[in-house]
Amino acid sequence: MQKWEYLFVHRERNVTWFNGDWQRKTQESPSTFYSYCNRLGSEGWELVGMDTMNQETSLAFKRPIE
Repeated sequence: MQKWEYLFVHRERNVTWFNGDWQRKTQESPSTFYSYCNRLGSEGWELVGMDTMNQETSLAFKRPIE
């Protein structure tokens, strides 16, 4: 049976959390955040969910565990 690894990214204004842990304060532009998501895709992560409201974005990714 296939097993999955999950990554949850939450971004509120200029603060980003990965799986609930605060990582960094950034001044990223939307195009940089777009590039970041593309980088995750190149690492095998698939975007499986997204929620946006006001200046908050939540993303859910998964990839197979080998």
